[in-house]
Amino acid sequence: MIILLFFYICNAYHHSGTIKINQTISLTTNITEMAPSINIKFLLALDRNRESTVGCFVSNLDLESQTFDIQNLKLNKENQIVYDLHSIQSNSNSQLIEYFYYHTLYLLCQSQSIGEIDYQLTYKEESYKAGCINDCQGYNDTKSISQSYCQIDHCECQINQVGYFCQLPSSYILSSNQEDVVLDSFQWNFFYYQYKNLDLQLLSDIPIDDKTVLYSLAFREIPQKIIPNLLDSKVLVNSTSLLNDLNNLQKTQYGSNILYIGIFNNKSEKAQFKITIVSNDSTDYGQLERNKIIIIVVGSVVGTLLLITCVLSFLKTKKMQAEQQALRLRQTRIDQQNQIHLEVIRQKKQSNGFTQKFIKDYFGVIAYKKLIQLYPGLQQFEECVICLESIKNGQKKQQRNCSVTPCFHIFHQKCLTSWLEKQKNCPFCRAEFSIILIQNKYPWLDLKQQKVNNATQNESKYINNMKLNSNPNQSQENQLNESQQELVRKDKIIIDL
Repeated sequence: MIILLFFYICNAYHHSGTIKINQTISLTTNITEMAPSINIKFLLALDRNRESTVGCFVSNLDLESQTFDIQNLKLNKENQIVYDLHSIQSNSNSQLIEYFYYHTLYLLCQSQSIGEIDYQLTYKEESYKAGCINDCQGYNDTKSISQSYCQIDHCECQINQVGYFCQLPSSYILSSNQEDVVLDSFQWNFFYYQYKNLDLQLLSDIPIDDKTVLYSLAFREIPQKIIPNLLDSKVLVNSTSLLNDLNNLQKTQYGSNILYIGIFNNKSEKAQFKITIVSNDSTDYGQLERNKIIIIVVGSVVGTLLLITCVLSFLKTKKMQAEQQALRLRQTRIDQQNQIHLEVIRQKKQSNGFTQKFIKDYFGVIAYKKLIQLYPGLQQFEECVICLESIKNGQKKQQRNCSVTPCFHIFHQKCLTSWLEKQKNCPFCRAEFSIILIQNKYPWLDLKQQKVNNATQNESKYINNMKLNSNPNQSQENQLNESQQELVRKDKIIIDL
């Protein structure tokens, strides 16, 4: 991340501003930089009136009184007034100028239109080379984007780049193949073609009465001093012979067989059409027909394969949908069965305890304070082991109401009722209860009438101790049977702990 940030900072522009068209500005550079050279990039507005050509100029001389013939500019790298000729000729959205470092520079952008243009100034670490603007990297702000390179005093551009410093892109056009062209208003599009002979035809599907699309030609050369431009352009028709145009062009000493073709939309509306370049050699026409047949055959095969693929995909999709629907039905049945099973289990769990009427009849409600007064032997139980809250010091009246189990353990009446509805045992000692034991066998207190249910136990010494003695454990062991005594012993251990 740090490396990327350093890379960005090192290649970012150092100063930016705005210049009004047809007005000269004086730009003072940073004297502390003392850079060998500078780059100034002019950024033309995308929504500008592209019908009017814009030319931007930089000099160490005052340009206030200067007026330039933009349409007839020539490539001149030795002049004190510098400009980006090929970017001007191609009506590009950017113009890039490299110049010597001066403390004061003058900037002028001239056009028939009005408006403002943004500019960016960058201090360069390399010395100024008039023929290698921006080290032959085009408009790019960073190095090594393009594979073009500077050769002493000129740029050696890649074949797909046009312009004096490789700033304009070019697309390859294959012989006898149609190429789609889409052009905005007053826009250029460049192609390169590798020719075998100069007897070429440029075909298009442009309407016969449309005279707004132009073409221009230039051979590849190093350095590229001439590019397709409006001065050398002609109207593109349905079938245009290029033989005379190419013969009139001055061939370069470079000896390249690469031809650059520029297509220009000379109107305020978007243009869309097709072009094809062919040679009058009969082999090229035969190749064109063969290419058409190959395209038709390949298209038919591809279309058939796509149709088969679509049918198979449709059938597979239908099968998957049917399987998913069957799976959903099975899952629904399983969910219903599970719901029924859970309901049965819930009902069984609910039926494991006593009924509410039985609990109300045999586990009556009594105030804790009143119970302790009647049976001081139970005062050791001060908390409900079900909810772990105090019975003796309950904040609400309901929390001070309690019930007693047959094994003489005290709980909140509400907590014990909820417990006994689900299970038949004591929450404290886990002694199992039954209706018969509760009704007949256990010494059981009728808390509402303060008497023993079983009349045969009215004289029970254990009950008397519960009323009179706070530690009735010895009499309890004497009065209860063996199983009951075992439960009492367990209770003693738990309470002592």
